Amino acid sequence: MVSRGLATLSISCGITATKKWKTRNSARHGKDAEDKAQRRLETAHRSIRDLYDLKPRCSLQAQRHYFYPTVEDHFRRDTDARSLENWLETYQPMIMQNIRHRRDN
Repeated sequence: MVSRGLATLSISCGITATKKWKTRNSARHGKDAEDKAQRRLETAHRSIRDLYDLKPRCSLQAQRHYFYPTVEDHFRRDTDARSLENWLETYQPMIMQNIRHRRDN
């Protein structure tokens, strides 16, 4: 009797956890393709804004090479999530390395 009750409780907990995970996942990543694309774009914008906040900590050469004059100029030029994600993948490590190098020297 105890093992049957435990099995029922275990299944119930598993179903509840799965439902909660699906709800959280949909809220964070989007429910459909359009919503997912919008979430990707928002995430890329947030990450790029964070890097532009660090721009003054980069060398002048790095500022000219990696960044547009303003973050708004950047978003006007690169409008889709894929191009923004590619920019992040390419330049974020170099920007962070430049900042660390300037800090350590």
